[in-house]
Amino acid sequence: MSDGGVRLRERTVNTVRQLLSADSEKIVVLAQSHETFLGGLKLYEQRLDKGYSLTDCISMVTMKQMDVTQILTHDHHFTQEGFIILFPRDRLQQTL
Repeated sequence: MSDGGVRLRERTVNTVRQLLSADSEKIVVLAQSHETFLGGLKLYEQRLDKGYSLTDCISMVTMKQMDVTQILTHDHHFTQEGFIILFPRDRLQQTL
């Protein structure tokens, strides 16, 4: 969302704040740990031919450990690892 302009970044901040304050069993916010960092680093090292960020790799490893298959992103790298993107870039641009 960082390259989507001020309006989209504001919407992102508002959405994240709502998610963080939601009282729901469906929303889990996980803290970064040494273990999750090392798991992400391992995937990053295994995918040097890709344009993955270390943050993406940490997220991917964590999602796989939790059996999460869908993600709210427009980053196509997640599809390369078998995840389903709920808001692909073309659909996101239609809503702006």
